[in-house]
Amino acid sequence: MRLTLAAVLLALSLATPVAQAADLPAGHPPIGGATSNTPVPPTHSGEVLEAIPAAGYVYLHVKGPEGDEWLAAPAADLKPGTKINWNDGMMMQNFASKTLNRTFPSIRFVETVERAK
Repeated sequence: MRLTLAAVLLALSLATPVAQAADLPAGHPPIGGATSNTPVPPTHSGEVLEAIPAAGYVYLHVKGPEGDEWLAAPAADLKPGTKINWNDGMMMQNFASKTLNRTFPSIRFVETVERAK
């Protein structure tokens, strides 16, 4: 069964209701009730090696203490050399991106990526 990036990100958003009010469109009801506004803290860090924007998302090749890996995240302007943090997200094997016409042997779909301080 092949999943599209949109389907995976939708599944992540339904499985982990942690969006902050600032992340939601104007007028959107709170997700997960009033007590679920706490963001998932980043647990990984590394440096962007490559960033490929695609249809509202960005594919990031990163290098961290655990080695090289690919991330798929909501669109962000990140350049090679940028230090970032990200949460666990959801790991997928053999993900075929129709947008990029490319299959990633392993890719982590994350809710947020933030610049390291």
